[in-house]
Amino acid sequence: MPSEKHLLIKSTYSGEFTLYDHVLDHSVAFNAIPKRYQGLGLSELDVFFAMGRGRQADGVDVPACEMKKWHVSQFHFPKWSC
Repeated sequence: MPSEKHLLIKSTYSGEFTLYDHVLDHSVAFNAIPKRYQGLGLSELDVFFAMGRGRQADGVDVPACEMKKWHVSQFHFPKWSC
């Protein structure tokens, strides 16, 4: 199998980078943002982190989205019924 360098590919996207969480990334990409995080006068990045961690600053007080545990593992993902 030829290497990427041999094919003259300068860069590839792996999808492994996230600022917070892959599930949160997809939720924002599909505009699945709960109503309580909308209309707060926050930047898109601040809304992103408010959904994942909550925000209690600058006159904004919203909790993070509830997390749901994946079966018996230690993995948790946002529960978007918030």
